[in-house]
Amino acid sequence: MKYLFLFLLILVPYGAIAEKLSRDEVLDTFSKYIKLNTDFIESLNKADRQQKRMLVEKYFDKLEGALNSAKYSVCNLQDPEVADALFILIYETLNSASEYPSQILGEVYICQPRVMLASFRRLSDLQQKAIGDVFMFGFENAAYTSPLVDNIAKLRRDLQSHLGAQ
Repeated sequence: MKYLFLFLLILVPYGAIAEKLSRDEVLDTFSKYIKLNTDFIESLNKADRQQKRMLVEKYFDKLEGALNSAKYSVCNLQDPEVADALFILIYETLNSASEYPSQILGEVYICQPRVMLASFRRLSDLQQKAIGDVFMFGFENAAYTSPLVDNIAKLRRDLQSHLGAQ
């Protein structure tokens, strides 16, 4: 039995066995992470800067679960509000060094390109310009490991077209 558990841990990605958060929990988690990140940025020359940074870093574990649930919501339920919130999260946390949010953005674009492009078009011109490179980066990372090889070239052209129209 012990070996079966170890075997499953190796074969099944963490996101596949992690608890899925509800739509509201995903949106709340995104909002809280944005707030924590904003507080951290605003503490640049303040004594509590390190404490605020630690709060952001500690909360990132919860954010990862919310990102996985957001992927499920958009890919399987075509939820445009979660797609919009994902873009806002990316925009509001451009200072983050983590590639995971952009990776999820790319993966979600691959599974629901129409939903994601519609959501991208709802952003302001400033927001589109600010996150265009992050969007493409996340797509390229996701495309590298995607089993949808036949469709990747078309998705890339479509995304480049939309990013070029900014």
